[in-house]
Amino acid sequence: MKNLIYKFTMVIEQKIKEWNQRLAKMRSEKKRVVLWEAGSKAVGFLSSLDDYDGIESVTDINPHLADHYLQGFGKKILSPRFLKSEKPDVVIIMNDDNFNGKKICSLK
Repeated sequence: MKNLIYKFTMVIEQKIKEWNQRLAKMRSEKKRVVLWEAGSKAVGFLSSLDDYDGIESVTDINPHLADHYLQGFGKKILSPRFLKSEKPDVVIIMNDDNFNGKKICSLK
């Protein structure tokens, strides 16, 4: 069991390192980055990062969340219409369980 826990820890640490590097690169390239989904996955993702300032905002299909802020991070939650009008460079999808790729593709 200890070996499995160790392997899991190593994999997670590597993934976090990769995301920190990706986001640092996007930030240095002045890319506009948003998260898709404003729930617990977004909170967990942001809390694992060294620096989340490069993520501009969060979008969510729940209309009751629009124009509020992601708890603990101060990231504004916007309607998906924002993606069509503002055209961010990168959308990081937090929850693909029920994701229909047509939702994002139709925003191009």
